Amino acid sequence: MKNIFFASIIGLGLVSCGETPDKINSDMINNSRSADQPAQDPSQLAAIEFEETNINLGKIYEGESITQAFKFKNTGKVDLVINNASATCGCTKPDYPRQPIAPGAEGVMKVTFNSEGKPGANHKEITIFANTDPRQTVISFDVDVLEK
Repeated sequence: MKNIFFASIIGLGLVSCGETPDKINSDMINNSRSADQPAQDPSQLAAIEFEETNINLGKIYEGESITQAFKFKNTGKVDLVINNASATCGCTKPDYPRQPIAPGAEGVMKVTFNSEGKPGANHKEITIFANTDPRQTVISFDVDVLEK
């Protein structure tokens, strides 16, 4: 009887909490380097410009790993701070600069793809969270994984 009572209380609490967002809004990301900069003034934010936002890596055999460098430049007027980078699956690992990138300076985002268990055509996206407007930038690659 106690279990039913507590389950009911918990269930009511969850229902009464109100709406929860379907997606995380990019404004929810806390970036201390951009927190003091007005979000409504993009000229006071960094700007990330990639040489290529989608790269075709061609063909590789299943089980191989491949690393691709995505070159970028900070075209903004303040230091670019990359807060995080995440991929669409665990087979793809982004490696991004941890230090601020000065205005006009260049950097590299390295992305490693492990093709184990991924035969066929693959399209992978990497989302970069930074003190830019918009706060999220997406780069991607395509690779055809051939069975051994």
